[in-house]
Amino acid sequence: MRFILLPLLLSTIALTLMSCAPCEECGTLKRQNDITVFFQNSEIVPGYRYYFSGRTEWPSAVMALDASYTIKSEFWKPVDLEGDELSKWLESTVNWKGPYQTRRNGAEILDPDGKRVGIFFSKYDNLITKFEGTTVQVYPPSYRAGGGMDSGSRDKD
Repeated sequence: MRFILLPLLLSTIALTLMSCAPCEECGTLKRQNDITVFFQNSEIVPGYRYYFSGRTEWPSAVMALDASYTIKSEFWKPVDLEGDELSKWLESTVNWKGPYQTRRNGAEILDPDGKRVGIFFSKYDNLITKFEGTTVQVYPPSYRAGGGMDSGSRDKD
């Protein structure tokens, strides 16, 4: 019986370790307070395309990607506004209100090589991106494990 359990245990450990290996085509978020302020001031980056996740009038997240990248996602919709119209839309949508006064997180979106390719702003603090050349697969924003919408209240205690 021991002879069967040992290989089974070792293969389980090996599979677990392999699943923890870093994703070579995945991007990262680098949290930046100046990007939070940038979005709160409704500023826009020329040469970037804007996208949102959630409802048009109250998105849960907004991101802007360098126009040389194409997005592949069911969860992100393009913002078809430019210039002053885009600034006004940002002003009316990124100032979330409600019973859960969560933190707002601004971050740089980095490609697998650490190059900035976009910016992100959300009440969420996690965004998974996978790069295939100039195409970016973007998943819905989420809270990081151990974070969440009440994490700000824990900081006050």
